[in-house]
Order: sequence, then C-alpha cells, then structure tokens
Amino acid sequence: MPRPRLYQNQAQRQAAYRARHNQDRPPRMDRLASLAHSLHIVLTQALQQSQLELPDQVVGSRADETLENLIAYFDPNPDPVRYAGSPIYQLRHNNDATVRHFNCAAE
Repeated sequence: MPRPRLYQNQAQRQAAYRARHNQDRPPRMDRLASLAHSLHIVLTQALQQSQLELPDQVVGSRADETLENLIAYFDPNPDPVRYAGSPIYQLRHNNDATVRHFNCAAE
C-alpha cells in the first residue's frame, strides 16, 4: 500500500524542496550585480560626503572596478601576482596615500 501524499501537487513539492535547500544554492548573478551596483553608489556618496576612511582610488568609475579595488584593498594576504598592475595594491604599499576619514560622532 502506498504511503499518503505529503503534497497536493508537484509545485508544492518543489517549493518545499527549495525552502529546505535554500542555503545550498549560490546567489544569482542578477542579485550580485544589483548588490555591486548599490555598493558602488553608496561608497561614491560616502566618499563625496567625507564619511568613509578609504583611499579615493578605491571607488572606480564602474561598479566592477569598485569591487575589484575593494577586494584588493581588504585582502589580508595580498598576492603580488594576483594584483599585478593594480593601483590599489600599489596604494596599500605606499605610505603617502590620500585617505579620507569618516565621522564616528553620528553613531
């Protein structure tokens, strides 16, 4: 004798499977692109308002440049081969970088 059905149809079964395995899937490319674009806009505004402690060169002219620069800037173990020719890699190893400071009094 077959066991009773847990779901009324295939759509409910698939939705339950996706809910159980949601963390197993990598983020979608359109979601990552949207986040990158938002981050680029927020960083640009923060630098213009002098609310961020980052070199001016981190924010590029496009979102992909900004992401590349952020990765290079925050990498704890920068590889000179990986970042060959990157202005941010050069900036991290140069003591006379122009840095804008943020205001902590707001928090």
